[in-house]
Amino acid sequence: MKNILLSSIAAILILSCKKGSSDGGNGPGGNSNGTPAVTEKGKTIGDPVQKMIGPDGGTITSADGKMTLTIPAGALETNTSVSMQPIESTVPGGIEKAAYRFAPHGIQFKKPAELTFKYKNGDKELFSPELMEVATQLENGTWKVAGKISIDKTAATATVPLHHFSDYDFFLRYYMQDSKTKTRENTIFLITSQHVQFDIYKTIDAKPDNPDDVFVPLPKHADNTEANVKEWAINGQINPPIVFEFGYYEKADRATAKYVAPIKAPERSIIDASAKLSFPHNPAEFQLVRQVIVGDNNQFRINGQVFTNVVPQAIQVGTFLTAGLNDTSYHNKPVYVALTINGFNGPGTYNFSKDVVVVGSDPKFGWDHTQELPNGQIVYGPGSVIITQDGDLFRCNISGTLHRTGLNSVPTSVSAIIETVLFK
Repeated sequence: MKNILLSSIAAILILSCKKGSSDGGNGPGGNSNGTPAVTEKGKTIGDPVQKMIGPDGGTITSADGKMTLTIPAGALETNTSVSMQPIESTVPGGIEKAAYRFAPHGIQFKKPAELTFKYKNGDKELFSPELMEVATQLENGTWKVAGKISIDKTAATATVPLHHFSDYDFFLRYYMQDSKTKTRENTIFLITSQHVQFDIYKTIDAKPDNPDDVFVPLPKHADNTEANVKEWAINGQINPPIVFEFGYYEKADRATAKYVAPIKAPERSIIDASAKLSFPHNPAEFQLVRQVIVGDNNQFRINGQVFTNVVPQAIQVGTFLTAGLNDTSYHNKPVYVALTINGFNGPGTYNFSKDVVVVGSDPKFGWDHTQELPNGQIVYGPGSVIITQDGDLFRCNISGTLHRTGLNSVPTSVSAIIETVLFK
């Protein structure tokens, strides 16, 4: 196995020297036996930007400001109407949702032009720029690595020389895809205690027929011997404990990690889940980051007072369900709303009864869903529980009337929203 790996790395080095790989011929591992990717041409998704550029050269920038084409003096012989238009990105591992089509199609430059891409999204750097490549799509739909990338980390730009016009797109050799959005770039929205799985994919050079060509392959889900994740972190905390306020990894290896959101939404709205990759024969380390937002609608109201600093829980054992909210602001007395259903059979509406029990406590009193009449008869306060489930998302809405424990003649209204994962 070791000899095979060394041979594969050697093949990458040979190809990189011929094509000028962005990592200077010392790439992040991988092999050269992928299957070249063939995709449909991207459909236009925006209006073109046009500019007349002549022998003196000039620049043209995309409408979103992410792409700038610089044509040097002497590259064109005559005045030419140059255009760039956003199209759907279809390259494997594409960084953005848009690629760009340059026209006049097929025009050749006497001197190389330069295409510059702003790869940074706001203040967040979601990947190490050394993992980037640029590709152009051939007429048969095959994606071909276009040339050597120069990276300016200060300006957060990547620049590549262009010798002709075609469709161009930037992609990642390695990227991190999640199980919820099934994308490599979208923000992931979770609720408290919900989980999402991250998988590392790779797009290493495909073996070409012509050794001077390097093609973009179909993505491959990397395994433990290929992804080489050195460490997983959350907001910079490596392998955080279960009690970490921004969540934790239930399991993590060199290619996959299962992130679990915290039981209470943190004040920081955006959480960074990151993987640091390292490869043999390359001293550099490479970063992949996905952004997570944990939502928290949990709250309850008793006796007119609203409680929002709450921790949810929901557990099902057979047909017995218990769920509740506990307010962590009060240390000398439990403040909560709790629900139990004996005979739970899935989503639906459950009315307060002997089998559907709702109780609570505010800072002064305890409350119960039952009422004792003067003749000693026990009746149940009006109220209902509406439960819905969407995948592992459990949502419970409680509304009704509770009575003060021991003084059942004093009623109050109760309402609660419980959103969490249902544990079984």
